[in-house]
Amino acid sequence: MFESHFGFSGPPFQLNADPAFFFGSRGHSHALAYMRFGVHQAEGFIVVTGEVGAGKTTLVRTLMAGLEQDRVVAAQVVSTQLEAGDLLRAILAAFGVAAPATASKAQLISSLEAFLTALAAQGRRALLVIDEAQNLDRAAVEELRMLSNFQLGTHGLLQSFLVGQPELRKLLQSRSMEQLRQRVIASCHLGPLDESETRAYIEHRLRLVGWTGRPGFDDEAFVRIHRWTGGIPRRINRLCSRLLLGAYLAGTDRVSDEDVERTAQELGSEIGEGEPAIAESGAGAASMQEEEDAGSQEESDRATQVVVRAKESLRSALFCWVDTLADYLKSGLLAQAMSAVPGMPPLVAVHGGNLEGLLASLDDDGRLPRPDAEVGLDVPAPDGGRCTRYVTLVQRFAAQMEQHEPRALITLGTSDDAVLCGLLANKSGVPLVRADAGRLQRGFRESMQANAVVLDRIADVLYADSLVSYHALHKAGVAAGKLQCVGDLTTDVLHQAQARLVSPEQVLSGIGPAAQRLWPGRGYGVVLLQSGTGSASADDIERVVTALAPCAAETTLLWLVDESLLESPWFVEAEQRWRSASVKLMPTPGYMECLSLLREAEFFVTMQPDRCVDEALGMGVPVVLVGREGVMPLRPGDAEPIHPWQPHTETARLALEVRTPRAGRADRLQAREGGAAPRIASHLQAWLLDQQEHPTMPDGQAEFLRSKRT
Repeated sequence: MFESHFGFSGPPFQLNADPAFFFGSRGHSHALAYMRFGVHQAEGFIVVTGEVGAGKTTLVRTLMAGLEQDRVVAAQVVSTQLEAGDLLRAILAAFGVAAPATASKAQLISSLEAFLTALAAQGRRALLVIDEAQNLDRAAVEELRMLSNFQLGTHGLLQSFLVGQPELRKLLQSRSMEQLRQRVIASCHLGPLDESETRAYIEHRLRLVGWTGRPGFDDEAFVRIHRWTGGIPRRINRLCSRLLLGAYLAGTDRVSDEDVERTAQELGSEIGEGEPAIAESGAGAASMQEEEDAGSQEESDRATQVVVRAKESLRSALFCWVDTLADYLKSGLLAQAMSAVPGMPPLVAVHGGNLEGLLASLDDDGRLPRPDAEVGLDVPAPDGGRCTRYVTLVQRFAAQMEQHEPRALITLGTSDDAVLCGLLANKSGVPLVRADAGRLQRGFRESMQANAVVLDRIADVLYADSLVSYHALHKAGVAAGKLQCVGDLTTDVLHQAQARLVSPEQVLSGIGPAAQRLWPGRGYGVVLLQSGTGSASADDIERVVTALAPCAAETTLLWLVDESLLESPWFVEAEQRWRSASVKLMPTPGYMECLSLLREAEFFVTMQPDRCVDEALGMGVPVVLVGREGVMPLRPGDAEPIHPWQPHTETARLALEVRTPRAGRADRLQAREGGAAPRIASHLQAWLLDQQEHPTMPDGQAEFLRSKRT
């Protein structure tokens, strides 16, 4: 009725699901990426949940519309209030397989297996989508799990997507569903649209039917629509369709906030929803939070909270995995160098945790180079369950790869996160590039050494920071054709930061008390002992500080204390025992101020091998690394530790033994050659071009990569 009046080509807010109207909100885009990744994996279960009207059916139909029909045969079962035997018949009917009415369960299973095997023989596979899966009884869910056992060789014959309302999550979290949960390779939850997305959704659907601004919507009208619908797409469609009808009947070309209020109240009284949906949605979410498993709830709520900051499209970019702030700065230098090389794609820094947390201490006022874009997967630190965290990490990284199709993954660092995502990239056919190769084989933790070996073995090209690292990698079995000696990226970072560093006195002056000033003519050592999750306990810190106490007789100790430690009752009590004229306690400063202190230090004692250790060694400052195993001294330029792990009681002796006065270092940093980033950029350009023209990776991976690039 109103469509022709406003010049629309069709109804913009129909309630039936239509892939042509798919709106890529943050949540829906990530859910679609998860599902597409799941299709690519060709195995296991994908679980998608969401409130009634959240857009699950539209999402599924959008996915199915984009499938390659000659490779994937998809079927959808919607009516799921079925027993296990009836479900088998429904699945066969969905795939178009006839089954006699008198067939037994064994015959039904045999018919389905024969059909799936015939598909596999044709080079095709089956995808089953179970909609409204929350209605399945436990026996039916168990039947689905058993069907996933169908295999031809090592390849599964049937992959299943479970799509349903939040009750589905409660069903899958039950103790009896443990075996099925182990086969879920990805899961996501569709939440409501936020206020800005609600407006974008409405305008998106209007534009698809030829909207030219008539009727117009007041800004406040969009706010009221979101308030009354709670951001649920089906509710938005219902309300907006009635608003357009009302505008037509009233002969107006404007929808005001008063129109929204009046129409929403009328519609609510007709269907029994007399109050704004925002309040209902919040109460429902709180109730669900209390009823469901806390860990699962948190993950489903966070599953779409990946942070992406970019000025341009990330498609076919270079992903660069960063673990630490130093890695992030290295990625900025690589991005700067690659921007000067013709034809190189943008470089995207990818971090497994919270981006804001990673960059919180970067106090350079934006003067150091930054990567072209940033992706923070926002996976929280493990709190009892590392496996759950790793699954979340891999799922989110896989979704980013599926969405942006990177040309290659560059890894900086050797954390567990870097290894897991490096392995996933390798499996997906994305070339793996190792920068700073060989650096962390000098010692530190054994797990990091093992991770370095794994990454070195699967990398397609490795950039070593020195000839020592180059020969060590070659001796370990890395082919010479994969190796390049380019220099040290840490040196590049330090050269960039050098002009922005200040004197230690300037850093200390910001603290206030005169007692914090350094003694004239006396050297100092920097001590970084952090508490908190994944760091040291109070007992660990007290043991190390007690062992360091003898150093205070010969040199000043600057102890950098984190806020969580400053506020702990244990620290307040113990501080008086440690404080002396030669032990200066100060809040841990920002990254550049830490470098300023380290530049003049005689030694650096730390419990964190991933924080400022490479920078200290690069500036010629020896390091005493503290771990659960003991203490290990590292001198600048040494390829291997000077000693194996020593008892904690040796901390002071080792610190005094390796200390190097500022005057004795002869400004080692100035003598170190930089330029690693431009060398990497130049070689990587030629290598990527060669890989595109003459792929040397396995045939399956090469075909996958070529399809991605085209």
